[in-house]
Formats: sequence, structure tokens, C-alpha cells
Amino acid sequence: MKFKLSILIAFAALFIFFGNTNVCYGQTEPIAGGYGDADVTDENVVAAAKFAIRKQSRKQKATLALVEIKTAKMQVVAGLNYEVCMVISSKAKLKSKPVEQFVKTVVYKNLNNFYSLTSWKVLKKPEECAN
Repeated sequence: MKFKLSILIAFAALFIFFGNTNVCYGQTEPIAGGYGDADVTDENVVAAAKFAIRKQSRKQKATLALVEIKTAKMQVVAGLNYEVCMVISSKAKLKSKPVEQFVKTVVYKNLNNFYSLTSWKVLKKPEECAN
């Protein structure tokens, strides 16, 4: 009888241990300090992308426009970092034709909801958006 009870307890312990592994490994929410996936249609992601384009447009003295947001990630810090990979249209001169480019940018939004452009990188290959 003791043997059957100990086997039952062992199976119960294994069930509890392995039955809850999805709780440990199935996290989809962002972890403080780490980047988590964000919805490309989220209004905060779109606002961060548009802010980055406005800021970089002034810096380059060019006309930049958002074509499409490919991927977005969010990092919770003392505020939020948005890493956005997007396709932009770039036009340097009035009579030049627009050129599409892939860009990866990081925009910081502080606790007072003010944005700042942390980085802007023109990508050589579209596949770099997946990183």
C-alpha cells in the first residue's frame, strides 16, 4: 500500500511540475529591461515612428514619409523604448524621385510622454528588420 501511495505522490509531483512549465516559458508580455514584441498598428508605435521620421527629416533636410511599419518592439525602462523597423520614402531634392529605404529606429518616450530619437539606422538588407 505504501508503494502505491508513493508512486501516486511521485506522479502528482511530476504532473504539477511539468503541467506548469507553460506558465514559466510561455511569457508574451514585455519584461522590464528586455524588448518584447509590439503590435505594428498600435497607436503608440505609430506615433513613435512618425516622431522619428519628423526628427530625422529635419536633421537630413529631406522629405521623409512613412510607407509601412514592418516590425516593432517595446522595452519597459523608466519610460518606454520603441524599436521600429519600417519602410520610408526619402526625397532629398524637390525634383528628385522618392527612394524607399528600410530603417530601424529607437525612440524613447519618457514618463512625461515626451519623445526623443535615440537611433536611426538605414538598413542595407530588408532581412535586417527581422533581427
